[in-house]
Amino acid sequence: MSLNVQEIKGFLPTQKPYKKADAGGLYLLVKPNGSKLWHFKYRFGGKEKKMPLGAFPEVGLGEARRMRDRARLKVADGVDPMRERKREKAQIKLGAENTFESVAKAYIDHKMVGEGRAEGTLKKARWFLKLLKPAIGSQPLNDVDPQMMLAALRKLELKGNLETAKKCRSFASRVFRYGAALGYCTSDPTSILRGALITPKARHYAAILEPEKLGELLCAIDGYEGYPVTKLALQITPHIFVRPGEQRHGDPNKPFAGRASGWARVVDYLASKYGVLFIISAGNHHDLLETQDMTASQFEALTADQRLRVALRASAAQIATRRILAPAEAANAITVGAFHDDHFNAGYPKSVSDSWSRRSRSPEPWSVRTSTATMRVGSL
Repeated sequence: MSLNVQEIKGFLPTQKPYKKADAGGLYLLVKPNGSKLWHFKYRFGGKEKKMPLGAFPEVGLGEARRMRDRARLKVADGVDPMRERKREKAQIKLGAENTFESVAKAYIDHKMVGEGRAEGTLKKARWFLKLLKPAIGSQPLNDVDPQMMLAALRKLELKGNLETAKKCRSFASRVFRYGAALGYCTSDPTSILRGALITPKARHYAAILEPEKLGELLCAIDGYEGYPVTKLALQITPHIFVRPGEQRHGDPNKPFAGRASGWARVVDYLASKYGVLFIISAGNHHDLLETQDMTASQFEALTADQRLRVALRASAAQIATRRILAPAEAANAITVGAFHDDHFNAGYPKSVSDSWSRRSRSPEPWSVRTSTATMRVGSL
């Protein structure tokens, strides 16, 4: 017979606890101290189990029956409701102990460091964490919702740091995905914020575009009286157009041994980005740049400056067809990268050059040898 509220109120404590059944496995346990506790009794895996549902009157009769019904549905679906509740409590406890800041630090120190990321990359990641820490750093990872995340990023946008806000969102996304893999959260709240942030407009870096001003710069470099190595690096830079770090690690005196130098990778990057392929094996410049009127020995006899002028003039015809994008890139294609002493000294065999857009498959083995040093950097 089912219980009613008046009956429940009339149950008095005795020296021993006793039970009063309702229906469907629900019963009320009356204890000697006067407390009245709801329990749901069920069988799972061939064993009898009981699940506490709370105390009366905090949990009323109607609510106790609804909790029983939900638990019975789970049993019918093959889910142990008591085990599921314990797992949920463990996740809540685990989430409370793992805040965004602590998980982000673990992501940086364990995953990023373990992957051998550059020190500059690690420093930038810690900076992103520093920016997000005031808003969500102390929050359990599973408690951070999209609105909370958006509010943190909007503070950066209001300061005009649009690109920083975008990169912080990306960093936070990696932290949440890392936390989800470890069981600290169930989802990535940043995933739905892609359209909510302001997209920063692309801006070009400051550059000298007038020939006269460029000439003034080159003259100023030639007149530089500082450290000799710095002066040499400045004089080389207009010919190769690589980043300072790549220039510093380039070794013009080391033969190519199967791995492209930092300078050669710049040429490969240009080829991939613009659909232009530089395949020049150790001196095969004259076919690509249409300098057939000059023999290999004649070109070899030229000074570094003369070689550069020849290359820049010959590149003009290629610019129109977009095989080479600019004179600077043509100079890059014949002055940087790695070289093979055997080819360099043996003359100039037939050039192998092709347009990337016309290739329907991966480059042949010879194209891996994208060596472009017909003019040793040390001779500039």
